[in-house]
Amino acid sequence: MSPLLNNRYLIISSLGSGGFGNTFLVEDTHMPSRRRCVLKQLKPISNNPQVYQVVQELFWQEAAILETLGEQHNQIPKLYAYFAEAGHFYLVQELIEGTTLEQKVQAEGLLPENLVKDIVASVLSVLEVIHARKIIHRDIKPANIMWRRWDSKPVLIDFGAVKQLVNIEINSQGQTRSLSVIGTPGFMPPEQAAGRPVYASDLYSLGMTAIYLLTGRAPQQLDVNPQTGEIGWRRYAASISPDFAAVLDKAIQPHIGDRYTTAQEMQSALLRSAQRFRFSSPFSGQRRTNTTKTQTSGNNQISPVVIAISLIVASSIAGIYAINNSDFSSPKILAGGHSREVDSLAFSPDGNTLASGGRDWKINLWNSRSGDLLNTFGENSNRTNITAIAVSKDGQILFSGDLNGTIKIWNRSHSNRFAGEQRQAHPSTITSLAFRTSPDILVSGDSNGTIKTWDVINQAQTFQLQERSVRQNHSRNRVTAVAIHPTGSKTVASGDSQGLIKIWNIDTGQENFPPLQAHANTVLSIAIKTDGNLVTGSSDGTIKSWNLQESQATLNSEKSFNYLDTFHSLAISPQGNNFAVSSSGQIEILSTQ
Repeated sequence: MSPLLNNRYLIISSLGSGGFGNTFLVEDTHMPSRRRCVLKQLKPISNNPQVYQVVQELFWQEAAILETLGEQHNQIPKLYAYFAEAGHFYLVQELIEGTTLEQKVQAEGLLPENLVKDIVASVLSVLEVIHARKIIHRDIKPANIMWRRWDSKPVLIDFGAVKQLVNIEINSQGQTRSLSVIGTPGFMPPEQAAGRPVYASDLYSLGMTAIYLLTGRAPQQLDVNPQTGEIGWRRYAASISPDFAAVLDKAIQPHIGDRYTTAQEMQSALLRSAQRFRFSSPFSGQRRTNTTKTQTSGNNQISPVVIAISLIVASSIAGIYAINNSDFSSPKILAGGHSREVDSLAFSPDGNTLASGGRDWKINLWNSRSGDLLNTFGENSNRTNITAIAVSKDGQILFSGDLNGTIKIWNRSHSNRFAGEQRQAHPSTITSLAFRTSPDILVSGDSNGTIKTWDVINQAQTFQLQERSVRQNHSRNRVTAVAIHPTGSKTVASGDSQGLIKIWNIDTGQENFPPLQAHANTVLSIAIKTDGNLVTGSSDGTIKSWNLQESQATLNSEKSFNYLDTFHSLAISPQGNNFAVSSSGQIEILSTQ
């Protein structure tokens, strides 16, 4: 095989091979970043030219579907290209950096119930999108769900429909049929093994996947009732709550009529089970318990509200919190704003307004003190997930970034009308935005590690973005958080998927001091306080306060919380006393009293 396919894709290494083709890690030589991608090589089993023609036509159709799915949900890999060459068919897809759930269990051991619940809920949201397009995945299993490193979300890969394309033959009547069943024994239900999959087949496979995560046992290692065909797994996971076990039991019933028929139905059952779920202790069953506290000199201390985050005791779909500490108020639930996961949150510079953006394509503006919904943007204008958000000090102007690298500007007085240009600001997903006034400056970061700064030009309430000459980069690490000093300082902070933080000058782009290994994992949120110091939150389970000195950042304090990987996004107010957490479509604000 030529190392350069389609005169564009340079093969770096092999990622695997099987009966349906081969998978390679490649570099896109036509892109300035030479981004790395996954290339799948498929070859029809039959050499019949008529079969090849049919496969080719079906391949184009399936590629179009994969492209649409990748655009509609960011837990489905994006399709970058597809082509045929030398009798093979090729798909070029987004590289998901992380490990499969199978590898995660092998490396870490059994996953806690809360985390498994969240994985099931998250994958169900993906299946809703897939099934709405009349697509059945057909091969859901731990090895086909990637645990994405930068945001700790499950990504569904390796659609069975593509495998079926190269697995057909044509009979004497000109009819096509599959030569073998698509799916994995044990994870697929009886009707799929018989070649007749339905939507409920994917739910069965997801249920079996959850059981593997809870027990560490492959389906073949579980008990099966020879009379009913029911699978006995509970004795291998005795501590699982009865309500959640009942949800999984129904999902894996051998007869289709006894199962959930839709992903939405299973999601509703999961929500009901979560609402009845309680822990005897707010720290029971949690994956991380780090009680070490680092205290150094300095006057800036992390607010006691961090403790509130440690008391998140249920799955993200439950929204149940045990808050009894007198140092902070109970969480404020912002209800009714989003119907899908909220992937981006941001406070205004004065901390009085919270903006949220989600996979329902909506942007909401909230009063962070009362919890009232102030306005909704983009319901009739957006066509993709909102991945980043920023809001002006008075809450009148809103900036959004999306999966396609587009920045849009909104005026609060015109919910579904842009307040200026829609700008293709980045070649990849915009992951973070930050804004400050006097002068009006916007900072944006993307999934390729690039950060740009923009002057926001206000011409009679019609806003335009003028790109500055200075850019930053995080050496291909995904930028996951940016912040700009809320007053007149030129300080900008940015964090990435490897836990690094950079502090730099917005005019020169020069770093104030070398990159800081601030966290052991992804930086979820950064806030620059009015005194110039930092507050950072990470998926490593810590929130830290930093004193920025002339040549270094000194750790003021560190608080640990039992992070469950259950919330989708975290925001910290510039004052450091408010934290916003999103779980599925729900948002909660935690505040000091």
